[in-house]
Amino acid sequence: MSNFNQKIHISADARSKRPGNLVREVLWWPKLLRGGIAFLNGALLSTAFAPLDWAWIAWFIFLPILFLTLRPNSRSWWLGYAFGLGHFMTTFAWLSEVFVLAPIGVAAVYAVLPAFWFYLFSLINHNLRWSEDTDLLPKNDTAVVVDTSLSIAKMVIAILIGGFLWCGMEWCRSWLFTGFPWNQLGISQWQCEWLLSFSRVTGIYGISFFVMIFNLTIYYILTERAQLLKTRKRSGVIIILGPAATMIFAVVLGQNLYRPGESDTVLKVAVVQGDIPQIREWSPHQLEHALSVYTSLTRKAVANLSPDLVIWPETAVPASLIYDKSCISEMQRLFAEIKTPLLAGSIDYRFNNNSIDHTEVSRSFNSALLFNAAGEVVDRYDKIHLVPFGEFVPFEKYLPWLVKWIGMGRSLTAGREFTVLQFKEKFRIGVNICYEDIFPEISSRFVRNGANILVCITNDAWFGESSASRQHLAHAVVRAVENGRPVVRSGNNSDSCLIDANGKVTGLIRAPNTGDPFTAGYRGYAVPVSTHSCLTFYSRVGNWFAVLSFVLTIVTGIWCFYRYLDRKRRLYRLITKPSAGDLETDEC
Repeated sequence: MSNFNQKIHISADARSKRPGNLVREVLWWPKLLRGGIAFLNGALLSTAFAPLDWAWIAWFIFLPILFLTLRPNSRSWWLGYAFGLGHFMTTFAWLSEVFVLAPIGVAAVYAVLPAFWFYLFSLINHNLRWSEDTDLLPKNDTAVVVDTSLSIAKMVIAILIGGFLWCGMEWCRSWLFTGFPWNQLGISQWQCEWLLSFSRVTGIYGISFFVMIFNLTIYYILTERAQLLKTRKRSGVIIILGPAATMIFAVVLGQNLYRPGESDTVLKVAVVQGDIPQIREWSPHQLEHALSVYTSLTRKAVANLSPDLVIWPETAVPASLIYDKSCISEMQRLFAEIKTPLLAGSIDYRFNNNSIDHTEVSRSFNSALLFNAAGEVVDRYDKIHLVPFGEFVPFEKYLPWLVKWIGMGRSLTAGREFTVLQFKEKFRIGVNICYEDIFPEISSRFVRNGANILVCITNDAWFGESSASRQHLAHAVVRAVENGRPVVRSGNNSDSCLIDANGKVTGLIRAPNTGDPFTAGYRGYAVPVSTHSCLTFYSRVGNWFAVLSFVLTIVTGIWCFYRYLDRKRRLYRLITKPSAGDLETDEC
């Protein structure tokens, strides 16, 4: 009897190892292993961004996760979610400088988007492989032989759809939960000037598109190599060289459709970088120190460089430059000495006109103030896109406990107008405050309003000496290329520089002896400005490529849902169709 049982047991083990058997799908350790590989794959994608900046890895990094998610019964949604967690937790690791759990919280939210991409693309891959005539056949029965290889045409369709879906997902990230399009896939190529030129047509989304379709092309070459060998050589060339030829054509188009106009004037600016650490609660002594650092550096910059304009970063001094008494007196002494215009970030207030003494603050703004040589504010821009939980608390009326816990005191008010600051006669300045430069539509709106110079003032000192500032710089480079305008970047603690209209970074402020980017100092720049430069296609049209990608994502989702319903309908017909015996009984 024991012999018989042993034979039965051995027979069951042998059956479990047959091709197509799903016994491994219910074990916990293969699931954990695949999830860990997906998480690690997402983390490796982050090496394409600062601090490592391994841009080349972005062109191949999706291959492992594609092999995992495009296999039958792969649970692509959860693998995609693990991939998103791994990527966002590592690429947003600098958020831990503010709150230790912040990277996990942000990753948990935005990982839904890559999860959706992998799930939808696995459906597309499945529907292209299994036609309506074959998709009712058993998928795991080795006795059923079905050719599920893709034709050249279907491979091209899958590759293009996959690229558009990824761009549609990235566009969703730019507005979902107020938006955080930090480190889009195309940003990894921020130092590749020849490729970035195409962003003048499509924005950064076109670069993301190229990187993704390259990954998908390599994947299908590896998985469909047998099919490619069967086809004619001409057809194989389409799948192998098609994306490369498309990329070359796009780059040539981007370089020739718009060329930055020759500069006909120069603006001499001096950027001051104070390297002031940021804390929530400021003491009078710390305020005095910040004022002293910035005013002394400004005096040196003006004396040595004689600039047309001095630029300070966002809220470099932790008080209002035009309402705080100690700031007012110090700024008056500064302007009396330097007699030079200043563009500076500062907290600004609007007062309640109904109050008796007109001192009751009704609204607070994060603003860029333009002072003339006499120290008078002649123009201002109020930050439009505020940082959630940093400058305002969402639903604060309904969650007062959250406001107290975060300790903001009061939320700032968002500006409403894309105000271009007029400086002298020839210079029109569009200012991005803090992370506004990660939203491409903000810079393009300034350019459409007439800006011929873009300025980014930011305070990345909140994130210490992390990779945040370097990653932030990459976005400013892309904004310069997209719009064909020079960008002057002024940071509080690092990466202050000049970026020309082609994306070339020059004049990064560094410590003289060590080369450390996190340092106090100043530097002068001769900004080349074209007063008659035309708009790039992207500046004129905006996020057309991203919107098109999103629309195609919706259409593709509807098609996949239709295939699902149609399959269920045909299955229902199949199991409810009366048999021949039933028909004879009915006739009797």
